[in-house]
Amino acid sequence: MSNSIITAAQIDLQGRVLAQLKTLNLGVNDNILRDIVRRVTTQIATNTVSQVNASAGDHLTSIPNNLIGINNPVNLVSKNLSSAGLTSVLTNPIQTKIGPGITTNLITSLQQELSRSLPPDKLKLINFASFNTSLNKTLTPTINSSIANSLSGFASLLFNNSTPQKPVIQGTEALFSSLSPEEALNAIEEQFASTTANKYLDEAAKFDVNSAENQEKLVVTKVGFVDPTANYPTKEYAGGVETNKLAQGDARGTVVQKKNDNRMAGAKLPGGDAWSQPESPFKGQYPYNKVTQTESGHVIEIDDTPGAERLHVYHTSGTFIEIDANGSMVRRTSGSSYEIIDKNGKISIAGKADISINGACNIYVGNDASIEVEGDVNLTCHNDITAQAGGTLNLSATEEVNITGGSVNIQAYNYMNVMSKVELNLHSTQTTNMLSNATINVQSVDYYQRAKTYHTQADNFYNYANVSIYNYAVTDINYKLGGNFKVGAGGVINNQAGGVFAVDASQVQLNSGQSSAPSESEESKDAKIAGASNIGVLSGRRVTQYINLTDPSFLTLADAHSLLLEETSSSDSEYKAQQDLVITSGFATAAGFGEKPIVIESKSEADVKSQQQKEVPASADLKKVTDLPGNFKLSPNFTVEMLSHKAAATKDKLQAQQGLTYGEIAFNLQALALNVLEPVYNLYPKMFVTSAFRFPGKNATSQHPLGMAADLQFRGASKSDYYDIAVKLAKVLKYDQMLLEYCNYTNNPWIHISFAPTNRLQVMTFNNHQKYAMGFTNLA
Repeated sequence: MSNSIITAAQIDLQGRVLAQLKTLNLGVNDNILRDIVRRVTTQIATNTVSQVNASAGDHLTSIPNNLIGINNPVNLVSKNLSSAGLTSVLTNPIQTKIGPGITTNLITSLQQELSRSLPPDKLKLINFASFNTSLNKTLTPTINSSIANSLSGFASLLFNNSTPQKPVIQGTEALFSSLSPEEALNAIEEQFASTTANKYLDEAAKFDVNSAENQEKLVVTKVGFVDPTANYPTKEYAGGVETNKLAQGDARGTVVQKKNDNRMAGAKLPGGDAWSQPESPFKGQYPYNKVTQTESGHVIEIDDTPGAERLHVYHTSGTFIEIDANGSMVRRTSGSSYEIIDKNGKISIAGKADISINGACNIYVGNDASIEVEGDVNLTCHNDITAQAGGTLNLSATEEVNITGGSVNIQAYNYMNVMSKVELNLHSTQTTNMLSNATINVQSVDYYQRAKTYHTQADNFYNYANVSIYNYAVTDINYKLGGNFKVGAGGVINNQAGGVFAVDASQVQLNSGQSSAPSESEESKDAKIAGASNIGVLSGRRVTQYINLTDPSFLTLADAHSLLLEETSSSDSEYKAQQDLVITSGFATAAGFGEKPIVIESKSEADVKSQQQKEVPASADLKKVTDLPGNFKLSPNFTVEMLSHKAAATKDKLQAQQGLTYGEIAFNLQALALNVLEPVYNLYPKMFVTSAFRFPGKNATSQHPLGMAADLQFRGASKSDYYDIAVKLAKVLKYDQMLLEYCNYTNNPWIHISFAPTNRLQVMTFNNHQKYAMGFTNLA
């Protein structure tokens, strides 16, 4: 186990945990808090690396032998995958498997350490339920990052027998000592962005455009009748038959293996049960399996293999539907799932149904809702249950109704009626209080029925106490009896009046011996203790985490149309023509163009001034080329086609124009990829290029036709996220222009970045294709 990997994992955790503690304002010395955090995170970091190593080893050793081959992602004999590839394959399943447990363990350990180390008056300041929820939300991404980094170290040791050098942020404790927690976190994020950008600029500098892979692509474009894009045959099929591997019955390195590796496992159910996605029922054999597989990775299978007949539709994102030989269907959606039924819907399941939802669940019914269960119903909620009725709320049970709680409160705004046909028992182990703002009536009546007429027969009413009974009234106490009034005492009878003591009777006898003792008051019967509800009591509240997995924000038609327009027009008439084009296309209105945006915050050019000094040179060899296949790599992660005719919005194939040769534009695109796109992609893996090289527009100043500029968007990013991304990128990249561009008729902004031989480091905000301000402005 590498100490450097453990140290990196510990550093990942310390800053976040310390920041959360500081927000509590406990008034505790910073050194005490740091010591608490250090003890906890040291142990957690060690456990994280240990669990990652064990879990990764389990994944490697549990792969079936029949999958081992030249295309097996973890075949260490042929080493056909790098350590980075192995990390990519295993990261998600390992994070899913051990991440929640590590997060819970860290929070529990921290709570225990705080309880041991802090005085009682400080502990009272901590609302642990709220603190744990906040900590869970903050630490989950950090734990996942630690797992990914630890796994990278595991893979590197496995493949290269060496420990990778991870970017480390120095001086985090000093930042938290001198800045507020929020400022310190922002400073750490900026340092991380700078360190990461520098790391991947160094990686980009090692890229060789004349690599053997690129040279192979150049050769195949000139030999015989072959695919002019140099995509086919792929390496996987080179030197062998080109019949799809699934059609051959070979699942190695295919979507079948990918689906099995990424199976959902352990979906929680009530009572501690769980269920998992079954493995693929693939047993295809040639020539029964008819397979269509596209360039992007979509797969359609119509499999007639005897005894294993299947239908399978697979989307490159990982969403699929598969029907096996028994007619059972597995449907998995990588994003969100929407089902729209314009009329009625029916669902009938002859067997058992299990539903597991990790996030919130909202159900709305526009009319009546009826649920009927022939067996028992068990409802368990680890926090609160609220039931409200606009009309009547009815609870009925043929046998018992049991209610148990710490405190039970029952309130009626009008009448409250409690009736028992046998006995009514009220019992408290301590005080019983009865309070009325008006009269309290207590009556004992025995009901019986004769000839359908109700009669009452008065019974006795007893007041009994083991010690004393006190009757007190601020004004009068009145006794009225139909018979005799008897007062007897084993001791003295004291009658005292502050005023007149009046006695009126037909005869008054004093000490005559004629008085009779009153009847003995019977001892009141004990109230029976109310029966237990027999439903049990839960241990207490559970800390919950709100889960809302947002869908990526893909390009709309308006977005794509807007991106085809230039950043600005060279004249007012040209801008007006562009505006008219957008309006006549139905994407916006004239009023919409004139609507002023709302400013949320802004930063000047000085606030976001770039600190980047590194510059990676492009290969001069590219200037000599006259044609390149689309999949020719210009950098580790970007090809010619990704920056030209296969960008998200523009589809213009690379060509000579604007006084530059084909090779000179390719040279410019590589400089842009190495210096801008590589560090951005590694900081934000969900980045994609909407437009890079494109044909000349009306704006003569555009750098896109020269291969010097790219427009970027980010899947899943909100509108306000683009401002934060632009601010961070502006400080860590070298560029000619960086423009944060908004349109009030599109869903998404975009970031335009250019790279030129001489870089001016200009930073601007655009709105509706016109310059809005220098620097960056966050527009609502």
